[in-house]
Amino acid sequence: EGVTTIEHSAFQGCMSLSTVVVPNSVTLIEYRAFTDTKWLNNQPGGLVYTGKVALKYKGTMPENTSLILEEGTKCIAGAAFQECHGLASITIPSSVVNIGTAAFEYCI
Repeated sequence: EGVTTIEHSAFQGCMSLSTVVVPNSVTLIEYRAFTDTKWLNNQPGGLVYTGKVALKYKGTMPENTSLILEEGTKCIAGAAFQECHGLASITIPSSVVNIGTAAFEYCI
C-alpha cells in the first residue's frame, strides 16, 4: 500500500514473476511495466486488468470494437491500446485519473 506509480519497464523481462497484486493506491502504470513476465504471458486475450488499472489489450483486437472500461478504473496504462487498429470507441469512466504515455498510439 502507498505505491502510486509503477514506472515504465519496471518488471519487464522478469520471466519468473507469476503473481501480480497491485494495490488500489496505484493510479499510474507506465508502458511495458509487466511485458515479458510469466504473469502477463499467462493472462487470457482481451483487456487485462491489474487492480484498478486497465493494463493492456492482449492479442489482436477485432474490427469495430467498442469497449466500456469497468467503473472504478483509476488508470489506463501506458501503451494499453497501442496499435489496436480495431478500436472504434471506448467509454472511460469518471474514476480514471491518469492515462499513461502512448495509451492510444497508432490506434487508427
